Amino acid sequence: MKSDTTKIEHLLPGPECPPKTKSFFEKHRSLLVFGIVGTVLFGITLLSSYNENVISIQPANAPETRVNQSCITKRVVGYYSGSNEVNTEQLKKLTHVIFAYVLLDRNETLKFESETAEKRLWEMIKKAREVNKDLKVMVSIGGWGNRDQSRRYYEFTTDEVMRRNLLHAIYALAKEFEIDGVDIFQILIDSNESQSYLEFVQALRKKFNNLRKETFITLSVSHFEDIREDRYLWKGLMKEIEFMNVHTYDYFNTKWKSYVGPTAPIHGGNRENVDSTIKYITCETGSPQKLNLVVPFYGLYWTNVSLPYSDGNFVWATPERYRQNWHLYESDLEKQRVRFRHLNELLKQWPGAEYHFHNESKSSYYWIQESETFLTIEDEKSLREKVKYQNQMNIGGIGIMSIEDDDDEITLLNVLAGDERQCLTDKDYEVKYDCNQKF
Repeated sequence: MKSDTTKIEHLLPGPECPPKTKSFFEKHRSLLVFGIVGTVLFGITLLSSYNENVISIQPANAPETRVNQSCITKRVVGYYSGSNEVNTEQLKKLTHVIFAYVLLDRNETLKFESETAEKRLWEMIKKAREVNKDLKVMVSIGGWGNRDQSRRYYEFTTDEVMRRNLLHAIYALAKEFEIDGVDIFQILIDSNESQSYLEFVQALRKKFNNLRKETFITLSVSHFEDIREDRYLWKGLMKEIEFMNVHTYDYFNTKWKSYVGPTAPIHGGNRENVDSTIKYITCETGSPQKLNLVVPFYGLYWTNVSLPYSDGNFVWATPERYRQNWHLYESDLEKQRVRFRHLNELLKQWPGAEYHFHNESKSSYYWIQESETFLTIEDEKSLREKVKYQNQMNIGGIGIMSIEDDDDEITLLNVLAGDERQCLTDKDYEVKYDCNQKF
């Protein structure tokens, strides 16, 4: 069912939110209007409209995430889409929770997807503050799987007036919700956008210095091979942000590419994998401690897949090789997506499903010979391998897309937030990859 979109102009009062007297954009309309008039007038109005004490916030070279008194732990970052009520037990185990998403809009600058989404954000903030005082609460702006949002970012970052409006809107959003950080979720920038994107992030960092509450910036990037086309000014960006979320999943998402294989292979295959993606960005930035390896709590499956079952490398098959018998299930990505919380229910319908673990890629999968169905999904075993890789390669954190896809027992989160998590030390800034070796 398609949900109505709504402006951020009627903030729903939460238990900790004062009674609504003015809408969000009514209270902050001067920011949007004066952004169009000009920089000088905006500056004057900003001083009168927001009597803030300027706080100089130097971007941290290392994560500042504390979940206990004995050490600074590696981050566990959970995206929360608001599809279900937030689970307080999950909030207790996370270091950062990110509401996904607030959308970009050419006419309204920022908007929620629905009134329900706005309500979920208020609920998430309230519960987070109640159950985990160390938990950092964030909002992600943009969106994954929505290329329209990337186009919107291009418009907002390359046009001076639109960029000023977006900066004002994000500033007002951060102040109103009193969040700890903002995640810029532009999954892939254009090749001619490198400088304007960096300047936008720099301007937002500078603007956040005017908030009473320290507010940081994070960036989300994809695993797409296009990131290697010199699109990002990596080192410049790293100076402005707290960390970077690298979305290392859907390597075989056939909505874009016709391959059958594991959703997040660490190694193996003749294409991209988690190791090649993280290695490239680490070598470009020199900052493994500022990267988060983001994993999915959902899986994908295909039917009528003719694969050489006896071949240990069959998870790397291409439809060109098996064109006669291979096709995407109903040609619809959503129809083949399986949330981990629904896995057992699905397997009851597949009595012939055989579980396997592909050792090269460190991936779990199910195969049904009779219906030629292939399902790839993260589980406890594959996620332990991700944590092991994270620790071995000094990656500063691990991320989740998304936390409500876990089961009620939070089985997967318990793996990521369990005893295998390590404290950050000075050695965690060391690059473990051979950056002279071809990627």
